[in-house]
Amino acid sequence: MSPSANDQKIQDEKFLEYIYTHLNKQLIPSANPEYENMVLGRPYNPVDPELVVKRCLVNDYLTYFNNEITLSGIMKDHAANEPNSSTELSLAKDPEFPGLEDMVATITDLQKASKFPQLLQDKRSRFLNKYVLGKMGRNCFFEPPVFFDYGFNTIVGDNFYCNFNCVFLDCSLIEIGDNVMLGPGVNLLTATHPLSSAERNFKGIELSYPIYIGDQCWLGSNVVVCPGVRLGKRCVVAAGAVVTKSFDDGCLLAGVPAKVIRVIDESEDIDEFVRQQKQELDRLQNI
Repeated sequence: MSPSANDQKIQDEKFLEYIYTHLNKQLIPSANPEYENMVLGRPYNPVDPELVVKRCLVNDYLTYFNNEITLSGIMKDHAANEPNSSTELSLAKDPEFPGLEDMVATITDLQKASKFPQLLQDKRSRFLNKYVLGKMGRNCFFEPPVFFDYGFNTIVGDNFYCNFNCVFLDCSLIEIGDNVMLGPGVNLLTATHPLSSAERNFKGIELSYPIYIGDQCWLGSNVVVCPGVRLGKRCVVAAGAVVTKSFDDGCLLAGVPAKVIRVIDESEDIDEFVRQQKQELDRLQNI
C-alpha cells in the first residue's frame, strides 16, 4: 500500500470513528458498507435497502414535524391537561371553512399566552433531537417546513436558527457550529453525481462530500452550499449566492459562484453600523 493510500485509510477510519461516536446511534445504520461509502465520499448505491428505508422514515418524521406540531395543538393540549386553568381558550369557528377550529386558537390573556411559543419550540426541538438529527445543541430553532435527506448525518451547534424551507441533503456529514443563522430557502447539498453519464444514468452511482459551517456564520436567503465546502467562522453569505469552494474565517461572500467581497472587520463599531443603517432607511423613505 502506498503512503498516500495508507494515509487515506487512516483518515477514513478516523472519520468513521467520529461518525459512530458523535451521531445518534439510534438512527444511523450500523456497519452498513454502503452507508460508510456514502459518508466517506466513495461511490455508493443509493438504493441500498437500508438507505431507502432510512430516507422514507425521515420523510414521514418530517411530514409530522412540519404539519402536526403546531401552536394550536400545544394550546389545546394545555386546555385538556389543565381544565381548571385560568387561561381561557377559544377556538375560531367559521361555517365557510369547516375544521378551522382544529387549526386556529386564540388566548384571551396575552400575558398568559406568551409561554406557548416556547413550549412549541421545546416540543419541536425534542422531536428533531429524538427522531431526525444526528446531534443538536442547546437553544436551536427550526422554522417549518424543513427537509432532510437522512437527518442523522447532520450536526448543529448551540443557538442555531433555521428559517423556512431549508434543505439539508445530508448524504455525507453536515456539521454546523454555534450561533449560526440560515435564511429562508438555504440549501446545504452534500450529494453529487459522476460526470460520466454511463455511471450516473445506468449504473446508478452517487457520491457525497461533507459540508462544514463554522461558528457565527450567517447564510442569507436561498444560498446554495455545494458538496465538500468548508466555511470558516463568522462568514456572511449574501442572498442567492452559490458557494462552490471553501473560504477562510470572516469572509463576506456574494455571487454565482460566490467570491470574497471583503474581509469582515470584527472591530467595526455596531453603534456606527446601526446609525448608518438608519440613515439609509431615512433616505429611502424620503425618495
